Amino acid sequence: MKKLLYILIICFVAYPALLEAQIKDQIEAAYVLYNAGDYEAAADAINEVVESPKGETSKVAWHIRGFIYKDIYIKSEQNNSESKARDEAIYSHKKCIENDLEGTLVNQSRNAITYLSVSYYNDAIEIMDARNPIEIGEANNLYEKYKEITLYLYPDSVMTSSDIDYFLAMSTAHRKIYERDRAKNEANWEISNDYLTRVLDLDPQNWAALYSKSVSYYNKGAFNLERLPEAQGITDIYRIESESMRSIEFALPYMMKAYEIDPDKIEAIKGLKTILFNLNRVEESNEMQKLELQLEDKAKD
Repeated sequence: MKKLLYILIICFVAYPALLEAQIKDQIEAAYVLYNAGDYEAAADAINEVVESPKGETSKVAWHIRGFIYKDIYIKSEQNNSESKARDEAIYSHKKCIENDLEGTLVNQSRNAITYLSVSYYNDAIEIMDARNPIEIGEANNLYEKYKEITLYLYPDSVMTSSDIDYFLAMSTAHRKIYERDRAKNEANWEISNDYLTRVLDLDPQNWAALYSKSVSYYNKGAFNLERLPEAQGITDIYRIESESMRSIEFALPYMMKAYEIDPDKIEAIKGLKTILFNLNRVEESNEMQKLELQLEDKAKD
């Protein structure tokens, strides 16, 4: 009985070592496949490791898995904004960092995560620049992933400036969609305007947002006036004129504030001149025209 017990004890003591050796062999096998460029087979092999009780806490296994999926993304899914391989690569490198108590692999994993986070941002910009009315909303999810990862890497980051740049760009993209077909894409004008509001919520003195919001309202009013020939009777004419003037009136305070923030910007002076003229505030419009000429003369000197 004592002999049997001794044998059992030896077996139980040796089992973890055998298990660790087996995990190590599996990791090495996955790494060989990875180096050979057989990424799919390498992914299958490393997945078997991290799904095991011992492998799920292996920093090396997660590290290798991160690079396997990163290269799958680069090789096969770089043009796919919904790439699953990219998501898996980031998840793996996060797990590596989580299990790397000594920190030996942390920098490499952080560098890989940084590279992949930038790809989310770039994909968001590409979708935005394509100005496809159906797909443009997908840019938001990608930008949010970029922000989430940036804050994971640098928890003290302030993303306000990045948000403002993104919101301004999205506003421009939706405005361009609206301008392609104003009657059909009315909703995109609303979305464009909403992004400008979000900028001003973050920075009430943002000149670009104030100027763009004013131009947006003014152009909408001007477009409505162009529809007068389509009016069905005097009531319709009054309605269109009323809506147009209301929109132009909305434009005035934003352009006025933009001018107050930077009186030397000729764009704001020209904008005020035009808006005031259309509101029959002719004397004020003429004053703006004088300022415009003064700035033009100053620029020539």
